[in-house]
Amino acid sequence: MNDDFWSFVEVRELSECWPWLGRRTAKNYGRCSTKYGNLSPHRVAWERWNGLPLGELHACHSCDNPPCCNPMHIFPGTQKENTKDYLQKFGHARPMLGRKHTREALQKMSAAHRANPRVGPRNHMFGNGHLVAGPNNPFVGRKHSEVTKAKMRAARLANRSIRK
Repeated sequence: MNDDFWSFVEVRELSECWPWLGRRTAKNYGRCSTKYGNLSPHRVAWERWNGLPLGELHACHSCDNPPCCNPMHIFPGTQKENTKDYLQKFGHARPMLGRKHTREALQKMSAAHRANPRVGPRNHMFGNGHLVAGPNNPFVGRKHSEVTKAKMRAARLANRSIRK
């Protein structure tokens, strides 16, 4: 990577996010090309700012803003620590933050889900492994593995009747 890395970062006040102005992934994370391959610019920003390589550690966002490259918003940690940090803040698995979903909209949906987790327009599988919702779903309340087995059994029976 050449020395113009910071020209692709909109540097603002230290308390604000510094968005990556270059290429981004579908999940809104930045990508920069180097002679070592494609790297995450927030990782490069932290390493350049601190003068230390992260090695096996991840560059985790404390601001949870994928394009942010502000080294003050990035901390080194393991994948487990990064997940724990996110769950402490939001209390659920990460939805895709990006162009379609604002942080406020996702927090509002998260609060509504916590208030009534069985409400939803489609069939959903929650942490307990049970399918819920869906007016025409014959598998409501059954574990995902049971549903899969039932569907496979039905397919085998259908194939047998076709062969005869």
